[in-house]
Amino acid sequence: MRNFTLAEYFQYERTSGGKSEFFQGEILTMPNNSANHNLITAKLISLFEKYAAEKNWLVYASDMRFFVPLCLMTTYPDLMILAEEPQYQENEEDYVLLNPSVVVEVYSNATEIYDRAIKLPSYLTVSTMKTVMLVCETEKHIEIYYKIDNEHCCDSFTTGDFEVLNCKLNVEQIYSQIHF
Repeated sequence: MRNFTLAEYFQYERTSGGKSEFFQGEILTMPNNSANHNLITAKLISLFEKYAAEKNWLVYASDMRFFVPLCLMTTYPDLMILAEEPQYQENEEDYVLLNPSVVVEVYSNATEIYDRAIKLPSYLTVSTMKTVMLVCETEKHIEIYYKIDNEHCCDSFTTGDFEVLNCKLNVEQIYSQIHF
């Protein structure tokens, strides 16, 4: 298998007509999203937007790239929250965010291993990262990964309330109108 450079990846992205991710020289085509995936992502964006305006945060949807330099990875998370001034890796036509505070991945059976084994540990290497949420699209299950004193911790929710960056969220609200 051929290894690509980051510059080749950006050129491929400009001409391919679809979205792909980059991990250590490989270009990975992204699968199509399901109805559940889109509904869950839209609900999360809406819920976080309520807090974003009062806290002066930026909420990015899935068309904004995120670059993890330590892992040589560029991804399109389903949702990113930026709680500070944005930093971008600028590359001619390409803007890629470097410093999100929260990243959300809504995963399916097809993407779960990649999201857990590759993306999650990569995201947690970013110094500005406060929380990574893994949200299942096939059952009510949300995992919150966060750092406390440079230690990684995890909470799991299948019902009830939880908080991310002092935003109160509810599992039932996130999964309302979702059919498994």
